[in-house]
Amino acid sequence: MIVYSYSHIGKKKNNEDALQFNERCLLICDGVGGGVKGELASKEVSNYILQNFDNEPLNEPSLIELARKAQNQLNNLACNEAGLDGMATTIAAIFLTKTGLFTMHAGDSRVFFVKPRKKKFWQTWDHSLVSSLVRSGEITREQARKHPLNNQINKAFIANLKNSTIEPEIHLLSDLEEGDICFICSDGVLEAFSDYELLSLLSEDNLDLKEKLEHIKERCKKESRDNHSAIIAVFEQKDIIFFSHYPTNWSLIDYIVTS
Repeated sequence: MIVYSYSHIGKKKNNEDALQFNERCLLICDGVGGGVKGELASKEVSNYILQNFDNEPLNEPSLIELARKAQNQLNNLACNEAGLDGMATTIAAIFLTKTGLFTMHAGDSRVFFVKPRKKKFWQTWDHSLVSSLVRSGEITREQARKHPLNNQINKAFIANLKNSTIEPEIHLLSDLEEGDICFICSDGVLEAFSDYELLSLLSEDNLDLKEKLEHIKERCKKESRDNHSAIIAVFEQKDIIFFSHYPTNWSLIDYIVTS
């Protein structure tokens, strides 16, 4: 993969996003709730997952177990230090294996895959009431951006004294091709772009990968209040040579203009 990334504080007092990647894992965590708690939660979870994801063969059960252990790290901190109970973070991550690519997400940090030549995309769906309204057809994507509850999520990694954990959503994609783009972002990016605008930019033929990310960064610096962070990557043939190409439900970018 060829990878570029950035993270920006936005108009907040501190940056609670944590962004990390290596040749097999890309991830963004967005701390919830403000203050040092969110910043600590996102840092702890991203560190743990990047350092431990390849300890065993990757599959859905092992990724769920990895997420559980990462959350237990937060729970242990909450038990050992007063004031950390309730700190939380979202997560959006991909894990590259020999036969396919897994996504993991919880909350409203998001993963997009784009096939630029075919103008098609796949995305994770936020864990929120507003997202469920879009998926059921009750509101449009653009209405969701302006909805008064669009920043309220119903799933995150939350430190607690009961040592309870939640299960992230896992997906497997195996029909990726050379030249396909992966884009991972915190919700601050989505303040500045409609889904259609963002996907159109990601599939633009006249911009290279670095230029696309620079356009996103500069617009978010002007229009996003929240912290905004993003990772953009393009897949090379060596990344996907053994993929099984089991079909994924891709959507046409142009379809979402009126949806």
